[in-house]
Amino acid sequence: MWKVAGTAQEIAPSVTHAAVLRDPGFAHGIGQFAVIQAVAPSVGIEVSPIDLREPNQIERAIATFAQSPNGGIIVAASGVGASNVNLIITAAARYKLPAVYITTGFCCCWRIDLLWAEF
Repeated sequence: MWKVAGTAQEIAPSVTHAAVLRDPGFAHGIGQFAVIQAVAPSVGIEVSPIDLREPNQIERAIATFAQSPNGGIIVAASGVGASNVNLIITAAARYKLPAVYITTGFCCCWRIDLLWAEF
């Protein structure tokens, strides 16, 4: 878990802040955020939580976060995240945000500009 922030920095060295998408009612997501928050400063990343609730709220929160440069997304484990996997991946792509997914339901890690370069 402590490697997640470092992975974000490796795939996108320009990332200086990351939104951690989490379900505030899911204990693992809360714990994952705490670990990420503790480790992130050591790799030069500031993190802030985005609580996952409704699909339209998720899209708006990602769009708002994307207005600041040098951002990235870390998706913590959650049922809400898993049920909105396509929405989250599409929003990350739309706003060109590098993203790291903790669960394999998304993918191990993914960087939009590398993904598009392969097509």
